[in-house]
Amino acid sequence: MKLKDQQIEFIERDLRARGVSYEPLLEDVLDHICSEVEMKINNGARFMDAYQAVVMKFEKRGFVQLNQETTNILNPTTMLKNYWLIALRSLMRSKWYNAMKISGLAIGITCFLLTWLYFQFEFSYDQFHNNADHIYRLGRVGKTNKVGVTAFPLVPALKQEYPDYLFTRFFKDRSKTLFKNGDKTFMEENMIWADKDFLKVFTFRDFTGNEETALREPFSVILTQSAAQKYFDDTPEPGTVIELRWNGAYYPLKITGIIPEWPDNMHIDFDIIISFETGMQVFPGGITDSWTMNYCYSYVKLPVNTLASDFESTFEDFVNKYVQHDHSAYQSYLGFMQPVRDIHLDQDVIANYTKTTNPNYPKIALAIGLLVLIITVANYVTLTLAQFQDKAKEIGIRGVIGATKKQLLFQFGLEACISVVISVALAVVLLHYTLDPFNVFLNTHLTLDELWFSQIIYLLPLFIFLITFIVTTFPSMIFWGRNMVDIIDFKHQKRGTTLRRILMVFQFFIASCLLISSIVTYDQMNYIRDKALGYEKDQILLIPRGRLIRYDTQPFKTAALASPGVKSVSLSMYKPTDYVGNMIDVQTASGEPSKIATAAVDHDFFTTYEVPFIAGRDFSDEIATDQKQAYIVNESALTLLNIDEPIGHRLAVEFKTGDPGQPVENREGEIIGVVKDVHFESLHHNIKPMMFIIKPYWYFYISCKLDAQRTTEAINHLEQSWEKLFPDEPFEYSFLDDQFALTYQTEQRLGQGLMIITILAIFMAALGLFGYAQFIMRQRIKEISVRKVLGARVWNITMLLSKEFLISIFIASVASFPLTYYLAEKWLEDFAYKTSLSWVIFSIALLILLLVTSLTICQQIVRIVMIQPSKTLRYE
Repeated sequence: MKLKDQQIEFIERDLRARGVSYEPLLEDVLDHICSEVEMKINNGARFMDAYQAVVMKFEKRGFVQLNQETTNILNPTTMLKNYWLIALRSLMRSKWYNAMKISGLAIGITCFLLTWLYFQFEFSYDQFHNNADHIYRLGRVGKTNKVGVTAFPLVPALKQEYPDYLFTRFFKDRSKTLFKNGDKTFMEENMIWADKDFLKVFTFRDFTGNEETALREPFSVILTQSAAQKYFDDTPEPGTVIELRWNGAYYPLKITGIIPEWPDNMHIDFDIIISFETGMQVFPGGITDSWTMNYCYSYVKLPVNTLASDFESTFEDFVNKYVQHDHSAYQSYLGFMQPVRDIHLDQDVIANYTKTTNPNYPKIALAIGLLVLIITVANYVTLTLAQFQDKAKEIGIRGVIGATKKQLLFQFGLEACISVVISVALAVVLLHYTLDPFNVFLNTHLTLDELWFSQIIYLLPLFIFLITFIVTTFPSMIFWGRNMVDIIDFKHQKRGTTLRRILMVFQFFIASCLLISSIVTYDQMNYIRDKALGYEKDQILLIPRGRLIRYDTQPFKTAALASPGVKSVSLSMYKPTDYVGNMIDVQTASGEPSKIATAAVDHDFFTTYEVPFIAGRDFSDEIATDQKQAYIVNESALTLLNIDEPIGHRLAVEFKTGDPGQPVENREGEIIGVVKDVHFESLHHNIKPMMFIIKPYWYFYISCKLDAQRTTEAINHLEQSWEKLFPDEPFEYSFLDDQFALTYQTEQRLGQGLMIITILAIFMAALGLFGYAQFIMRQRIKEISVRKVLGARVWNITMLLSKEFLISIFIASVASFPLTYYLAEKWLEDFAYKTSLSWVIFSIALLILLLVTSLTICQQIVRIVMIQPSKTLRYE
């Protein structure tokens, strides 16, 4: 007999009166009590008696208490607390696995953040200036290259022609300059001469001084805070004097400003700025008025509403107006505009003030950091999937007793989120401690200052969300849409196994790409180190003060050669590995005009560097005509000039000297010698056709060939000789092989960084493989036992189980070959002389990965195989 509606309404009112107010509970209790009452009525009881009997069962606990407990259990806060506790217990239950996952993910995030900081820094150069997108550097266009330096009179003429535009210029001397304050004396390399509008074009925060007048007067100087601390105990007051030594004389300079915070991400690197008006007083006469003296860096800051193209279109008329007596193309005086924000990453312009960076390298670094992060995320997912076998029964049972799949997914997500948050926190700590070594490694000055740290703070929540989403999605794919009873029995392993295999192959695909790239970089660096350059670079000591002795070399040479440790001494315009940008006009006897790279050397240069002659002779100080009527060329020059019989061949040359006393020089002479093609520049460039002349005004470097057995003795002797001849000039030197190493420092660091990242990537991939192998071994443990019972040998079982892994790694490695071959070819294009991409490189990478795979899985395979079958089959 079913209850009437009036009876059901009575029970509902009574339950509410007894304290059951929670609607979901009321519906369940009402349904249960009504069913019980109907059963008792069917057995002959009256309605009220049946109802009272059923209610008495609940009264033992109390309806109010039951309502409260139910409300607490189903309260969202309580449920979240329970989820949180379950997640923490799950993390603590598998400490070793979770420690691997969290630490690996933290390392991946740290690598990405470091490379992201480096990328951001390299692409942030000169963006801090006011209206930085309207600042341009002005340059010239030569026969073969764009040139970053312009003539001294250019900016004054531009200011006169375009009074509404803001122009500035600065000059940087090639040599170091001596400054002193009392007994404190330093040779400064980062010193420039800038005009009065320099601080208007380039803006600096917290400048101490008057920007309008700081560089207006002669003998004014601005110091950075670091420079001021070298010369003064405290920050100097305006008007304090510091002394400059220039061309043998001392000049007092009045300090008119201090730049307290020098930005590292500016292409102009200086410690001292001297007013250009000072240069007008101390430079040789005529140098600042000559349109042939191209030593200035010139800039323009356009009005906000002015297009660069409009200004650039007026260059030809401007040059024709102000340079009326020269028939050269106008671009050789003013040819292009370069956005100031592009200077640091533009390597197509020669005669740059600072060393530029290949724009691909920051991108490569960021891509590598991203790949490491991807590997660590894949590793996290792989290890999580390996744990799924242990969690399968828990998930199935919770689903059977009422947990929805959304609730299970939320539980998965919460566990992943906790792990990711811990990883991110650990990554921030690691970032703090690894930033200094990273700076030392890359020779950068990255800091977690307000700008970068604020960007990282915004980036971290994105990390947490994306990584949590990824590592939650993949495990949930295994049980989503599956019957809970099947999940308890874990019958649907195939789908999870395929996903694990894909992740494993993907990890080793990336690891293979990185490993091959590392081997190629290492091979190229070895090629450079072992490449025969054509000259002897070892035991060459360089003194960058050739200007001091250029017109009278004999006193120093005689003093230096008095030591048996010094074999020879020579002077030159360039040192090996320098870019030879001095191109001069040459006309052969047949009348063919050409441009050829030219360097000034003295009589002992080729002897000092042991450069072999293939024809003719060396310069001689005993033959007077060698001073201005003799040329030595290399083999490539003969091809350029189309000369078959070089010795005695007549040449006529015209070149700008840089000497205000003789701005342009014309020479007529003959070729007296031919030297072998040597790699005077770096191996990034093809060997240039080169001509060598004697031109003392151009001498800059002093090269001393030392005896390897007496190096220390020779250095001490050279220092003593220098101090006797030049007591006011500090003795500074370097070795050519160190300069040679600096030339390839960027590539060397790239190779070392790639090697570190590759080892890390292989380690992470091996961790993922370890988890996947453990999962597979546990799945097949009974199969292994049955095979052993049937007589299979340990070696056969080991080969059977390892075959799957080795084939997967083989596929991953081979799949990476085309991509890495293409990328390696593109990178090697930067070198004129490079190693070959042979099959040996790819074979070595493949063997290394197969070896790592074997070592990773064999331990687990052997451990499983050695288990007695009776222990694994006892319940079958």
